[in-house]
Amino acid sequence: MKSHEQLFMCVVTYSRVRKSFLYTTFQRLGIEKLSMEEVGIMEWDALEEKIKRWIKVAKNFIRILFASEKQQSRQIFGGLETGMDDACFVKTVGDAATKLFDIAEKLSMIQRLSEVSGGTIHTLTKYVMDYVSIFIDNKKILTELIESKPSTNFEDMMIPDVEYAEVEGRTPLTLHLIWIIVSLRFNLEGKSKYYGDASLAHLFMMNNLDYIVCKIEESPKLKEMIGDDYLKKLAEDVQLAATGYQKSTLDKLLFWLRDEGLVRRWWSIFLGVSKTTSKQRHKGFNSSFQEVYQTQAGWVVPNLQLREKLRLSISNKLIPPYNSFLKRYNREIESGKHGNTYAKYSVKDLETDIMNFFASPL
Repeated sequence: MKSHEQLFMCVVTYSRVRKSFLYTTFQRLGIEKLSMEEVGIMEWDALEEKIKRWIKVAKNFIRILFASEKQQSRQIFGGLETGMDDACFVKTVGDAATKLFDIAEKLSMIQRLSEVSGGTIHTLTKYVMDYVSIFIDNKKILTELIESKPSTNFEDMMIPDVEYAEVEGRTPLTLHLIWIIVSLRFNLEGKSKYYGDASLAHLFMMNNLDYIVCKIEESPKLKEMIGDDYLKKLAEDVQLAATGYQKSTLDKLLFWLRDEGLVRRWWSIFLGVSKTTSKQRHKGFNSSFQEVYQTQAGWVVPNLQLREKLRLSISNKLIPPYNSFLKRYNREIESGKHGNTYAKYSVKDLETDIMNFFASPL
């Protein structure tokens, strides 16, 4: 009993010294403790430099220092008592590992984000998923170290935990990773509301969520940890955002192609097509489509497959009603003065322009 107590005190003393070394190293490498309030007042450029440093330090800390501490614990305490070397290792670097996850969680919830043009993937999304990749690459060692679940009450952030509750029962490491992704998603959703254009807001969410899904699917380890159910939910959210983009884009165009108000009737007797209304509809559509084209040609969809899918879907939903509109109502105004100027776009023109949506260089 006495020898066990003495050994335990040796472990406590050793781990205290090594923890002090790790803490000093954290400070020397610029991993200071920051609150969300402090992060919130930093300019994005300065914050981005810190984020890059955090990611680099996290990679080296886990790959080099954690591995070194584990080896030293095994060399010193490995042959003395079963499990004592592992206990020493966890006690020594457990707090440092928790701090790295704390940084990742804060990173996912940074609200002071820079604007991104064209609805493309935000650099924060890439940084967070890079951080997650570091954890996945070191899954074995981190599984030993992360013993507690993440706190879902994070300072003044109000994040719905309905989705998070669905993954209860997973390992603490898995729960931390999922919580980081849940937090990032919630943060991106808040960011999307600052876009004045609803179509662009949906496109921004679609691109960023699609990036998260792709990064998960690229990593067999991460995919296994996240689980099929939550991955499916994220994929469904990508589709919902894509549908929202299409609806908000098409609504402003299909509005001009409706039949309402174009046909003049007296009781049930057809009296003809209102040329004035038909001309107004043509002008309205021409103006709206020109605005949509000029705007969305400069937007971005990095995922080539998703980009082509969106273009095709917009084309399939817009071309048939536009073609029908031209056949039914265009000839009614072609014979009038300047009639040929009202149908600005042929069906072929429209198809070509739609295929140039999201043509901005990545």
